[in-house]
Amino acid sequence: MKREEVEEVIACLAGERTLFRYFKDRYCLDLLSLAWAPRWQRGEGVAIRELKSGPFAGLLQKPIVKNALSLAGDGFLAREHLDLQWPLLPETYVLTLARWGEGAGSWEQTSRPGSNLVLQLNFSRRHDREYDRAIKPDRKGPFTFGSHPVHGGDRNTLGWVRIDCSFQTDEALIEEVQTDWLRKAIWVGQRVVALRKEPERLRRFLERMHIGGAGEDVESYLETLENHRKLWNEAALDAAITFIRQDLGLKRIYFHSYETGKVLKRIRGGGPPTSVYSQLPQKFCFALTEEAPEFLQQNKATRRRLKRLLCPRWYRLPC
Repeated sequence: MKREEVEEVIACLAGERTLFRYFKDRYCLDLLSLAWAPRWQRGEGVAIRELKSGPFAGLLQKPIVKNALSLAGDGFLAREHLDLQWPLLPETYVLTLARWGEGAGSWEQTSRPGSNLVLQLNFSRRHDREYDRAIKPDRKGPFTFGSHPVHGGDRNTLGWVRIDCSFQTDEALIEEVQTDWLRKAIWVGQRVVALRKEPERLRRFLERMHIGGAGEDVESYLETLENHRKLWNEAALDAAITFIRQDLGLKRIYFHSYETGKVLKRIRGGGPPTSVYSQLPQKFCFALTEEAPEFLQQNKATRRRLKRLLCPRWYRLPC
């Protein structure tokens, strides 16, 4: 995207805060809602036999969807059957928008020159109070990397999704789904455990990591991160799909495959976790395709990189 396009989107859509509540497998309910929204808007149900032959049939075995289907006594699933699956206490996150990339170099890892729109998944104030109490961070903080697209203000970013899109071709491409916070927190936790019996080395380590809390405080805080660890990539991708469809109004959503993404984003050496670019889109029922997003095909620099691949592939959301 051009820088001015990203800034216009942010100016139009960014508010004080957008709360996003997530619980395990909520994405299943959201994908079904997106796929069958026109039917439900007309007040019609969706026949279970249609669901079984539809693009999201793989979701029907999830316990949360089975529970919803059990309410469809007449064989037709209604929107309210999905709404009844919400738990009383989901995790609460705060969504914010940012811009990434100036088209300045390969380190930005964008598939075409220009900028990406960033959807940031930030922790709630409830988490931040526990974090401040246990970790006692200095102004740098131990679990962020300022050169990545994290929130630049007073929000602590759990993870983010980088998005490239074209309003002319009605397409969006998920460039990246990533977390620094969990990766660094898990590493710090492992070091704290390893240094339990060496208090002086532990003290120096915590000081280097900008942590004012004691080792036991760090271990206690990491226990509170466990549910976020299980949910973060589901929550981030679900929030991004909902944002792309409902706020940006774009229909076709693509997700990089591992090898194609590495080449287009000019990632050399060790790449990102393969599961993020294989298991995650498959969980969301993205289907593999050799058809590139049209807006990438229109870019000369991107076409040159694609020639290096024998069989470039992407994942595409099937609705």
